[in-house]
Amino acid sequence: MPPSGGKLEMRARSCYADKIEMEREDFVKMLILDGCFIIGLFLCMSEELGTVSEEENLRVWKSAYDEDRAFI
Repeated sequence: MPPSGGKLEMRARSCYADKIEMEREDFVKMLILDGCFIIGLFLCMSEELGTVSEEENLRVWKSAYDEDRAFI
């Protein structure tokens, strides 16, 4: 991660109410999974696309969400 990555990591960690006790790599993985989940949620909510059902999206992302929460 570039030197500025440390500042971004500290900024991201400060957004949580509790101290996140995990290694840097695991924390970054968690953020990426969270981001993917949010993108998937936006896709479900998009009336214009209409190609991804909410049920399909939630099924696909549930396992990623469960893994993500296991880090905490």
